[in-house]
Amino acid sequence: MEKTYMRTTQYRIAFIISISLNIISIILSIIMIIKDDMFASIASFCVMTFLSLFGWFAFYIERKSKLVLANDSITFYYTVYTKPRTKLTYDFAKGYKINFKDIKKYIVDFHPGDGIIAADTTWYTFILNNETEVTFELYHFGKKQELEIKNSLIDYINK
Repeated sequence: MEKTYMRTTQYRIAFIISISLNIISIILSIIMIIKDDMFASIASFCVMTFLSLFGWFAFYIERKSKLVLANDSITFYYTVYTKPRTKLTYDFAKGYKINFKDIKKYIVDFHPGDGIIAADTTWYTFILNNETEVTFELYHFGKKQELEIKNSLIDYINK
């Protein structure tokens, strides 16, 4: 059985921000046209549209990022951290696949945040048979999906 987890909250936020900036740019342009200020109209439209590109880029990245749990492997379609540092040998279309039989140790490490800048974060680390450490986080999937993924990983690895 294969289950796919998506980062829905982040891409929805990026979508809303991008659409809002585009709507604001259109409204500002219309207001400036009514006031007979063509330069300000064009400038506001261009600047706001340029700013919305950052949101669209974030939307695209978040929309493509997912995690796939299968009975025998886990595949990451987002960046994970490896030690020793290796070149990026996978692309986001193929993902980074780890077979559960290759995992020697599974570590869950909780890092409390300061409450101002950083939130509480849990880092998950796989130590593979070849001594490579693969570290990743699951907070961007939401608390419900993070708990479900965490419990599924414990079940799959302990089989």
